[in-house]
Amino acid sequence: MGVVEGVDELDEVERRTFEEDDGPVDCSNMAYTKICNGVRTLFPPLQWIPEYSRSDLKGDLTSGITVGCMLVPQSMAYAVLADLPPQNGLYASFIGLVVYSLFGTSRQLGLGPVAVVALMVSSTLDPNDSDDDRVKQASQLAFVVGLVPVSYTHLRAHETPEHLVCRLLLEKKKKTKKYIEYIV
Repeated sequence: MGVVEGVDELDEVERRTFEEDDGPVDCSNMAYTKICNGVRTLFPPLQWIPEYSRSDLKGDLTSGITVGCMLVPQSMAYAVLADLPPQNGLYASFIGLVVYSLFGTSRQLGLGPVAVVALMVSSTLDPNDSDDDRVKQASQLAFVVGLVPVSYTHLRAHETPEHLVCRLLLEKKKKTKKYIEYIV
């Protein structure tokens, strides 16, 4: 048993995942330390590719084939649910995976189409328009929605709206508690 009752100790992959490691590239002796660190931060694969081993390849291939087998019919079905041609679901799921593989930072993030997003996209599209017009509308919607996290990143606004709402609710709860204590 692990430290907590019912929780096993971390295996080697989990231990490597949760360790804070600067990676094998040493930027401390370079003239352009900030540039080197910035590039490594912008492209996370530069941190883990030098440490990638053959033992990791087998698991990654298995999971890639499994995800691919599930993602193809799923993305086509969600495209139809969003009133778009099925091939657009394939494009959307593939492009998202490729972009996240270059810029993403989480090894455990599940990325792909979801029913709620397909229904929300469907509700914004005009059903009387042609397929081409609906694809253009969905592309514009995706672009505008994608601008939000990009603008957060460039503004260095690390607190998402959910965190701000939680903070406001906690402050309100504290004030309410003080008010109740004052009354009693």
